[in-house]
Amino acid sequence: MRTSITGALENRNPLGAYHILPMMICFCLIIGRRSLLAMEGVRPEVQELLDCLASDGNSPETNARVYRELSTRPDIKPDLFAALDRDYFHGAEDGRASHTAALVALQFRKDLTPSELRIITDEIGKWANNTDRRSHYNEGFIMAGIAVLRNYPSRESEDLILEFAGDKAGGISESVIETLGVIGTSRSKPALLEWRDKLARKNPQYTILKRIDGVIGAIDRRHADSNESREKFAETANTKASQSRQGEANDKSGIQVVQDNGFRGILPWLVLVLSAAGGVVWLTHRRPNDPN
Repeated sequence: MRTSITGALENRNPLGAYHILPMMICFCLIIGRRSLLAMEGVRPEVQELLDCLASDGNSPETNARVYRELSTRPDIKPDLFAALDRDYFHGAEDGRASHTAALVALQFRKDLTPSELRIITDEIGKWANNTDRRSHYNEGFIMAGIAVLRNYPSRESEDLILEFAGDKAGGISESVIETLGVIGTSRSKPALLEWRDKLARKNPQYTILKRIDGVIGAIDRRHADSNESREKFAETANTKASQSRQGEANDKSGIQVVQDNGFRGILPWLVLVLSAAGGVVWLTHRRPNDPN
């Protein structure tokens, strides 16, 4: 007996639909968040922004508009991550797509969530000790991804960036220098000094040596400013505490002065009262003179 598709649908067990739900959940978990982003697609208006970003022939007005929209529009973050997924994580290495345009666009934003930032840092970290297997697409991602981190200073970001100090790819080294110049702390100095010494031994005339010196100088200035701020804060706190203690002492002294002045005010009256009382007592108790 043949069963038509229509008949099968009409006579299907309604509970059978519930067997599909676990499969759909598993499917979503397997394809992951990145694939879901790719399925959402990139709106044409956002793609136009990315195309302009990758172009060198824009007018200043166009560049200003692109920067403004990419940095301020909260609605385009899903489009940017969908484009990143499409062009990098699932893009064909044919050279026709701008594989890091979306990541360059994300450099303008300061509102990435920790989970969104991990999409970038996890991929960067994957290539830290895997230089032999990475391609120029991976290096482009690392370079642009490190630049994104200048808007998210943290110990974790700094540690990740330092893994690429002295990288063989010039673009990555430039990105490391630029980013540490903005967010680097004194924790970066040993790695930077080691990198500098290694290069200086090869060629003391390397221009990058001045760039590294500039980063170290910027770190020292930030450290000095931070210490100065802490000292000023401590000095202000100590001054306020001293003023508070002095104010309390003045309050107590004022109370004592008031008390002393009050006592001095009643002292003459007290003397008069005591003298009068003494006179009364003397008059009362003295013996009259004997006429004989």
